Amino acid sequence: MIILKENIEKIETLKKEGVIFCDNLQEQLEELCEIKNPILRDDKEKMAELKKTFVFENKDKFVYFYIPERRSCHKILLENDYFELRTARNKNLITLEEQNKFREAKVCFAGLSVGSNMLRLCALQGGPKNINIADMDVLGLSNLNRILAGVHDLGKKKTEVVSEYLYEVDPYLQINLFSDGINEKNVEDFIRINGEVVDVIVDEVDDIKSKIALRQMADKYKKPLISVADNADGVIIEVERYDQDFTFGMFAQRLEILKKFGNPQEMTIEAKAKAITHFIGIENIDTDMLISVSEVGKNLYSWPQLGGAAVLSGVVGSYLIRKIVNGSNIKSGVYLFSLKDLFDLENEEEKKKRENILKFFN
Repeated sequence: MIILKENIEKIETLKKEGVIFCDNLQEQLEELCEIKNPILRDDKEKMAELKKTFVFENKDKFVYFYIPERRSCHKILLENDYFELRTARNKNLITLEEQNKFREAKVCFAGLSVGSNMLRLCALQGGPKNINIADMDVLGLSNLNRILAGVHDLGKKKTEVVSEYLYEVDPYLQINLFSDGINEKNVEDFIRINGEVVDVIVDEVDDIKSKIALRQMADKYKKPLISVADNADGVIIEVERYDQDFTFGMFAQRLEILKKFGNPQEMTIEAKAKAITHFIGIENIDTDMLISVSEVGKNLYSWPQLGGAAVLSGVVGSYLIRKIVNGSNIKSGVYLFSLKDLFDLENEEEKKKRENILKFFN
């Protein structure tokens, strides 16, 4: 929560409630002075003198940021200065023009397992200020192998856990929470921010009805949609450029695959595993993942996921968002990134394992 320094009543109330006030504004201002004057980097004497003047002239340019769950309140730079300093080390890997377009983009994120990592990476890189996030689940202990959170977050809504982290990185974000998930009734609201349709739609949900609803919106408003799924120690990336050549009809063709396996409500867990793997594309799924999925409902309770792959999904997803909103012509299609393939770890034994497990799914 941003609190203006002029709001004396609120500040005094927090102090009386025992909230800890932290002040490292001077350090922030000194660092801001440094990045504004790189030419003086090697002239320590001049830089030191300039810092004193800069700090004195700007000492009243701040707001308070109150973090209720930590019971702490912090002096931070005003928004433009805060953003300039926090993204200074992005330059010029991300140019000023690219950074601004990334910041100004509006994006909605549905699903906060892989989606949470994508959001974190976007925030770290100074990404979209205006975002919608949706997930109906609470954080469970088994989530802590792939969602960056702690035991103090258990039992809280995933939307709450993720938004708390994002605000701590970037207090000036504007985040809208859809803590009951998305459905056909609220999807129109979900893909809009301040009345405008978002620039990119991110699908990280498992529910097929939600996937359909998101794509219907992407098709209706001609907006790009991306989805990144962890795949053992790699990721499967789906880019659907409804703003270019992709159509809902192309996605609908894949839905026909699911119909071959019957009514999802009546499927056994084994039938669901087979249906999902064929829907994703069995040829794209890692051998170890296929073997593990075949054990769901037998020796494993649920679909396996690794934290490293979830974070990797976040890296890839945030990259795609940044490039798309900056006009990169990333084509529609399915892309694979595999650490196993990168380091050429597939041997004859691996090939035999794949031949055997494919018999189970075919």
